[in-house]
Amino acid sequence: MRLHRLRLTAFGSFPGSEEVDFDALGEAGLFLVHGPTGAGKTTVLDAVCYALYGQVPGLRNNARRLRCDHAPADRGPEVTLEVTLRGRRLRVTRSPVWDRPKLRGEGVIEEKAKVRVWELPPSGEPVFHTNRADEAGEFIGGLLGMNADQFCQVAMLPQGDFARFLRADGDERRKLLEKLFSVKIYSEVEHWLADHRTAAWQERQELRARVDSVLDQMRGAAGPALLAAPSGDDARSGQGELGERSALGARGGREAGGPDVRADHDPQDKPLEWARDLLAAAERVWAAYAGERAAGEHVLKSARAELEAGRELARRRRAHADAQARRDELDRAAEERSDLETILAEAARADRVAPLLQQAEQRAEAAAKARRLAADATARALPLLPESERPSARSGADGPIEGDSAWSRSGVPPQWPDSGEPWEGDSTGADPEGLSGRLSAWPDPERLSELERVRRDEVARLEQLVPEESRLARLYDELAGAGRRLEGLAREEAETDRRLAVLPELRRDTGERLALARLATSGLPTARAAVSATARHLDAVRRREELAAEVATAHDRFVTALSRLPAALTGGLPVAAPAPDDRGTVAGPLGASPPDDGGIGLPAAVAGGLAVDMREVARAVRERLAEWERDHRDELAGLEHRRAEEARFADVRAELADADERLAGLAEREAALAGAQAELPATLARMDERLAAVRRRAALIPAAENAFNAACALLEHAERRDALVAELEAAEAERRAATDEAQELRDRLQSIRQARIEGMAAELAHGLVPGEPCVVCGSTDHPEPALAAESMPTVDDELEAEARADAAQDARQAAEGRVAVLSSQLDEAEARAEGYSVGEALAAREEAEGELAALAVAAEEADELAERAQGVREALGDAQAKVRDLDLLAAEQRTHRAALQAELDRLTAVLDTARGADASVAARRDRVGEEARLLGLAIEAAASLGEAATVHEEAGAAVRRDVPEVLRLLDAAETAAREATAPPGVTPAPEPGSREHVTAAPDVTPDLGPRGSGVDGPDDGERDGGREADGATLEGAGRIAVRAEEALGRLREAGDAETELAEAAARIDAELAELNERLARTGVELAAERVKQGGLTAESERLAERLGAARGEDATLAARLDRLADEAELLRDAAEVGRHARSAAAEREAAVARAESAAAEAGFAGVEDARAATRTPAARQGMAERLRALDAEHTAVAKLLADPQLAEAAARPAPDLPALTEAFERAEREHGERVSACDQAAARRDRLAALAGDLEDTMARWRPAEDRHKLAKGLAELAVGTSSDNVPHMRLSSYVLGERLRQVVAAANTRLDHMSGGRYVLLYDPRKAAGDRKRAGGGLGLRVLDGWTGVDRDPATLSGGEAFMTSLALALALADVVTAEAGGVELGTLFIDEGFGSLDEDTLDGVLDILDELRDGGRAVGIVSHVGELRARVPAQLRVVKNRFGSRLSLAVPG
Repeated sequence: MRLHRLRLTAFGSFPGSEEVDFDALGEAGLFLVHGPTGAGKTTVLDAVCYALYGQVPGLRNNARRLRCDHAPADRGPEVTLEVTLRGRRLRVTRSPVWDRPKLRGEGVIEEKAKVRVWELPPSGEPVFHTNRADEAGEFIGGLLGMNADQFCQVAMLPQGDFARFLRADGDERRKLLEKLFSVKIYSEVEHWLADHRTAAWQERQELRARVDSVLDQMRGAAGPALLAAPSGDDARSGQGELGERSALGARGGREAGGPDVRADHDPQDKPLEWARDLLAAAERVWAAYAGERAAGEHVLKSARAELEAGRELARRRRAHADAQARRDELDRAAEERSDLETILAEAARADRVAPLLQQAEQRAEAAAKARRLAADATARALPLLPESERPSARSGADGPIEGDSAWSRSGVPPQWPDSGEPWEGDSTGADPEGLSGRLSAWPDPERLSELERVRRDEVARLEQLVPEESRLARLYDELAGAGRRLEGLAREEAETDRRLAVLPELRRDTGERLALARLATSGLPTARAAVSATARHLDAVRRREELAAEVATAHDRFVTALSRLPAALTGGLPVAAPAPDDRGTVAGPLGASPPDDGGIGLPAAVAGGLAVDMREVARAVRERLAEWERDHRDELAGLEHRRAEEARFADVRAELADADERLAGLAEREAALAGAQAELPATLARMDERLAAVRRRAALIPAAENAFNAACALLEHAERRDALVAELEAAEAERRAATDEAQELRDRLQSIRQARIEGMAAELAHGLVPGEPCVVCGSTDHPEPALAAESMPTVDDELEAEARADAAQDARQAAEGRVAVLSSQLDEAEARAEGYSVGEALAAREEAEGELAALAVAAEEADELAERAQGVREALGDAQAKVRDLDLLAAEQRTHRAALQAELDRLTAVLDTARGADASVAARRDRVGEEARLLGLAIEAAASLGEAATVHEEAGAAVRRDVPEVLRLLDAAETAAREATAPPGVTPAPEPGSREHVTAAPDVTPDLGPRGSGVDGPDDGERDGGREADGATLEGAGRIAVRAEEALGRLREAGDAETELAEAAARIDAELAELNERLARTGVELAAERVKQGGLTAESERLAERLGAARGEDATLAARLDRLADEAELLRDAAEVGRHARSAAAEREAAVARAESAAAEAGFAGVEDARAATRTPAARQGMAERLRALDAEHTAVAKLLADPQLAEAAARPAPDLPALTEAFERAEREHGERVSACDQAAARRDRLAALAGDLEDTMARWRPAEDRHKLAKGLAELAVGTSSDNVPHMRLSSYVLGERLRQVVAAANTRLDHMSGGRYVLLYDPRKAAGDRKRAGGGLGLRVLDGWTGVDRDPATLSGGEAFMTSLALALALADVVTAEAGGVELGTLFIDEGFGSLDEDTLDGVLDILDELRDGGRAVGIVSHVGELRARVPAQLRVVKNRFGSRLSLAVPG
């Protein structure tokens, strides 16, 4: 890298543009950058670094702004550097962030940082590369091969940094070396190994937690009894109370005893062996319970067999006793059997007579029906017979037929005894008169037929007159219509006369209104012109009023501007501002009324009240004020020449105050640093003590994690216990329901079996086959087999009931087994819950979780405290170094303050002369400038006042010109509206305010009201002048506009009715013509209707007389026809039913005789006895079935009594069913408990076997993870230096940095030997520092070997010059090693910043010799120093000159 040219603009302490030619300086090889303290020597180096990397070295990079404060506000900071990197010449231009004044308005705007990079080829135009900061940094950094920190350390050797590196401890030296040498990969290896160790530990812990979880699950599955049992016997008996109640189980358990599950192996050390022992114990317990289960099953079967045998014996005894009782009942039913046989025999004989009896009944019914029909028809026809032929004339008053007991007066015949059918005569059929005798008293059917023919003939004759009756009805209708038409024509004629009397007057009124409407239409143009004129006039008046307000405002501004002027300026004014009237003139003194006029003098003539033209006054004042303003501007230009001295005076005072403040600040910083030096060791001790306490607390995390896991398990068991309680209650309810259902189904099975036994006779009868012997009695004749009941159960029903009972019993046993299993699980859960409730367990878990969280916070706090402690150590070292630096700064500040005080005294004398009587030059300049500004404002106010007055006067004149024309148009519009809207025949009154109204009413003036009676009225000219004056005002113009709008509205309203009125007039004319025509037509129609009405009246009277004779007493001819037809039909019906009744009576008598003869032949005393013996088929079937049932029951009872098993059972004693049931239930309960215990043991064994398999899998995964964790832990501790195998206790990165430091020391000793005359040699010390208590902190120590004493010592014991030599040697060596590390980039330009003032003459010669050696190969070395001796030794110089306006650069090159 070689620098060529640097250009700075407004950067750092340089306000202008400065340029440095490094090619010219580098020709000599060694050049000096010198200047006073604070001049900006280091700024040149900052500019180079900023151009390359966009930042400045050290803490200066934290400054928010790099722009020079002395530069003009609009000049932006910029640095341009031409440099050659790896053979490529570049030009880099950078501009930092700065605040630029806004182009418009006040304030500033932030300009962002910018960068531009060009490449300058040997020939040709520059090639632009980029203007992006990130791309530029990557491009330049890639060519240099170094970052900014490395470049500053290698190429610039910042002041104080290399001395601090020499005296630094291991950690500080490590930080600096890490900036220079990339050990990131080794640090990443350390972090990766540490992270890998943590991940391996977490993996191991997770897998071990799974192992422990499986072990806990096995403990939970085994239960506390199995875990605590010394033998298989106790392990089995601990699962429940069954071992204590079962002697067989106890014996089996003792025989299967085994070793203690816990005795041989610890589950934490040997989990697999412990699991195998636990599984073997569970297997032995299950085997013991299986034996007990088999024994219990045998006992249960025996008890069940005994119970079923007892129930069967009891059933047979009940069946035998029931058969004996039924046999006794059958013996008592023998009389019933005999009665049933007799009734069935009589019913068989009655069946032979029944058809004849039925025939006789049918004939009797038919005869009765015919007689009733004949009676009804004859009764209806009797009124039609002559009186001499009616039956009542011959039979008397008691009834239609005398001596007929069966026929009552109501006409209802007697009823048939049994069936309810009508019946005539007695039971024997002996009727002395007979039915034919009774019927002979009625009219003869032939006579009735004759009367029918007479009526038919009369009907035929009358039907010929029916059309005449219709014709008479039509005549009557036509007469009524004629009368209605006559009435309507009369009404129409009267209405037409009335309307004709009204229409002429209506036509005249419409014509007058139409004429007024046409008059209003003709006046609309005038009204519109009036509205437009009044609107323009109103706008003009409003504009005049606005201009008057503007004149008043301009007047106020003018007065205000004059009042702000000093009294010395206003004494010679010609006049003050006048007050305007509506014509733009003044009447009286302008501004004379305000008491605070600022001392403005007014002429006596104006004060006396003379009118003054406002425009002239404003012009005169404006000219005087303009003359005064020019004088002030000239004076102000002279004061501007002293602005620089005044600004410098303020700057010097500020710098002096700043110097005093800096001195005070330095004193405060010295005091603070002294206090910090005293307080920091105690603070560090307290922090170390707190860090140790926090680390001790963090060490409790594993125990807290175990406690948290235990609390979680306890909560899980408590929740499991509560869940099991609910499940057990539900299981108990299911067991009770299953028990009840099993008992109910068992009872149903017994009832079905009992019903089958009781219906055995019907079941046997069902299997009988005709002709085959009975299985009971052996007979082949089966007269009356027993019938089965409708609800009798079958064999399938019994089998189904038995299956359901067995299934219910199985469900009961399963429910009891589930209750036993849940009880065992509940006991186990209660034991593992240790008596904790869920709330208590949850509280315990939360407490453990809180403790674990607190410890985790403590662990995090430990890291933070360690970092803070390290920061305190660093702060202590910084405080010690800062105390030394503050002493030097204080001396420089005191010298600078003395120079500032001398310059302040000189500027004070100059400025006292310039300010005169004012407090300061700035105050005088401000006063004169303010007065000039006020004069300018007053000039502007005077000009505005004159312009406003002119415009206002022109507007007023225009308003006055428009008023007469506006009033004329308004009067014309109002007159037209008044005439158009006045009623016909009425003279319209003038509008209020119009010229006619004012002329007609002399006692009233517009807007003033009535005048006094003693004052003469004005003439027409005066009235017109008053109206014009009123119209020129804003209020009057508004009233005029409103009146014009009202007149236009009235005219429009009147004109809008013109079309409607014209149409109404036309309609009235048409109506008059139509009414006259209608009146003539109505008279002709009236005459015709009256003639037609007379002819219809005569014809209707003739027809009415003829039809009256034909209808007789009937209402109409149709009614007479209907009556005669009905009478003919009645007579015909009576004749027909009479003939039918006589025939039916003869048939009835023949049928009764045949029935009596058949009853006698069948052995009955009469027809009634035969009828009583008759039975319906259903009744006979019921009696037969009853006989068969008695026979079958008798046979079945006999068979049962003959059954040897029932007889044997009856002879045996009754069984004790309650005792047998109790014994069976006890055996069943004990068997259920054994089954439940065996199932639990089997489930436990299976669960333990599955968990044992899981344990083997988790152990197989955990062991490799354990090995990996041990390996990762060893490597991580080895890499960070905490392992015992790492003898120097060095971190891997520290070891690499140590090797780099060893190379630096070797390179530094070559130059240090020459500079120190062979006295000093640097030694690399890999040991830890004396006060370093870290386990890994060594490897970066430095010692200095004194060749004169042969003793190595700490570099801190070196003097200032010795430390500078050693530090310079180290810095140059660092530059060489870093350059080689960066890829061998050649540094053609090198800077060394400060430190030469501490060297004596001989040592300085040695150092310069070393620097001369650096020039080999064309390298340019720049020394930055203000030591005067170097100016004589180094002829090539870059001088930095400073003054109060900033710094500048100059080059001094030999030749």
